[in-house]
Amino acid sequence: MIAQLLHIKSIRADRADNAVKQQEYRVKHSASLLKKAEQSATDYQHWRIEEEERRFAKAQQKTLLLRELEDLRQEIALLRGREAELQQQVVEAQKNLDNEREVLRQKKKNALAAHKTKEKFEELSQEETAELIRQQQYQEELEQEEFRLPEPI
Repeated sequence: MIAQLLHIKSIRADRADNAVKQQEYRVKHSASLLKKAEQSATDYQHWRIEEEERRFAKAQQKTLLLRELEDLRQEIALLRGREAELQQQVVEAQKNLDNEREVLRQKKKNALAAHKTKEKFEELSQEETAELIRQQQYQEELEQEEFRLPEPI
């Protein structure tokens, strides 16, 4: 009975270890996505600043109509809007990474508990085996006493 329970506990501990490994992969993947999002946002920000400066310089070289000036403002607003979207993606990627790390922490906690339970059942199994050996030895001693010849009086 204890051997069967020990086998079940071993399987659960192995599954918990596998869950930890899978979650570690998810954390690494999320960290990679965060890094890419940060790099994209930074690259876009540098490009946007240069693009704004280029467009303003071009606008300063000629006389603009009010409509052209309004178009320029809208284009710049779109550029800044895209930058805000990229920054939001960074925030979401960071939240996702934080969530994945929390899940990893919980899975490690579960794996530790599974291993502790497994160890308890290993101890019980060893105790059961030792008790069976003691019982067997005691039984053998009883059998040997039965077969001893009575001593003459």
